[in-house]
Amino acid sequence: GWSFAIGSSLLVVPLAMAAASVRRIETETRELLLSTQRHLQLEDELAAALAPPELSRRFLRGDHLVVEAIEEGTAMFVYVEQYKELALSHGTQALIAWATAIFQCFDGCIDRSSSVTKVETFNDFILVFSTKPKEHVRVCLSLACDMLKCVQSLPRPDGTPTTLKVGVSSGAFTTAIIGLQSPRFSIFGDTVNTASRMASTSVPCTAHSPFAHISPSSWDLLGTEGL
Repeated sequence: GWSFAIGSSLLVVPLAMAAASVRRIETETRELLLSTQRHLQLEDELAAALAPPELSRRFLRGDHLVVEAIEEGTAMFVYVEQYKELALSHGTQALIAWATAIFQCFDGCIDRSSSVTKVETFNDFILVFSTKPKEHVRVCLSLACDMLKCVQSLPRPDGTPTTLKVGVSSGAFTTAIIGLQSPRFSIFGDTVNTASRMASTSVPCTAHSPFAHISPSSWDLLGTEGL
């Protein structure tokens, strides 16, 4: 009879190679899927850090004119008092450690509020806004109170209590993502400018003696919103 030993060996080698190839393809596919998931997760994280989700998605899809008009909302500036003076008297390292702790504290307060959007932090201030219907002034003032309570445990580098200056204004403003290489979320309008002036001319305060300098437009809305 015929011997099929040679034929069997010729068939076994290709099958082994095919199995190895399948395993390699499966491994590469899994790695590609994991890489894609990591990329999408990073994209979501960057989008969340850049701007409100809907604006970020528009920007990431290639829309480079991302602008949104807000008919009514409240903008709030919170300034950290004595920032420049402490930079001169206690040096950069102590100042940065103190400011970092404060802004981390502020971020925690904002994260606990689903109705406030952070625009930016820069040196000695943070800018936020709220568009929650019929409650945006109250929401911002409530956030300011939380921030004041939070910084109680964060004294200045010289050991004295940290004080804040709060300015609030309500009305129309525009939000937008500016730039392509280093995009930046920002808000514009008289409402924002007025909130900045309110803060810069406000009275330094603590959680024990809270104070906010608010514009007439915000004051009028407080009559309907309540505190």
